[in-house]
Amino acid sequence: MRLRYAIYRNPFRKKEYMATVRPRRICTLEDVLEHMASRSRRYSAAELASVFSLFLKTVAYLLQDGNHIHLPFLKITASISGKFRDENDRFDPKRHQVNIKVNPGKQLTALARTIKVEKVAPSRPTPWILAVHDLVQDQTNSVLTPGSPAEVRGKHLKLDESNPEQGLFLVATGQPDIRVSTLYQNKATRLLFQVPADIPPGAYQLKICTTVGNSTEVREECARSPLLVHAIRP
Repeated sequence: MRLRYAIYRNPFRKKEYMATVRPRRICTLEDVLEHMASRSRRYSAAELASVFSLFLKTVAYLLQDGNHIHLPFLKITASISGKFRDENDRFDPKRHQVNIKVNPGKQLTALARTIKVEKVAPSRPTPWILAVHDLVQDQTNSVLTPGSPAEVRGKHLKLDESNPEQGLFLVATGQPDIRVSTLYQNKATRLLFQVPADIPPGAYQLKICTTVGNSTEVREECARSPLLVHAIRP
């Protein structure tokens, strides 16, 4: 595998060109834990999640206790921003702010020198679905509950609800697409919608059709994970 990149004109310096990395996918914490579990064959993803949760809580405790953290793969430091009147002034939450900064450690810095790259053709921007979350069952990228709210997180998601070619659809093999008719929130990074109450049970793919930027061309994107809809018990 190689790190893919495409060449685009620099929007700030018209005579120059720049490389933009094209990630194969965005890996979530769940993806990392699943890969760790498959590599170790000793610990399950759930066990690793517990260890990682403890790790994060410990890091948070140490930061709140006034420490900086230097690990082989990253460095976490704290700083204070805002102007002070003189040497006798004190921290005021209305004028000052604590900031957390994360930088790569020696291992990540060294890793960058080992990554091989691959040039690919530039692509048109399209909507991008990161996660689909069922708010009733509190499950991500796995289930949907008929007649209940769910959310989509991603990029370039905003829809023109008055345009019949644009919309959010639930797609099942051999069945006509089901259009989502109720959107509670319609933003570029978040769509909050109601799952149709009469949707038949089965596995569905979530598809979004919308325009991106100044383009009038409708482009589509599907969520990578299938979503399972169960029948509501009486």
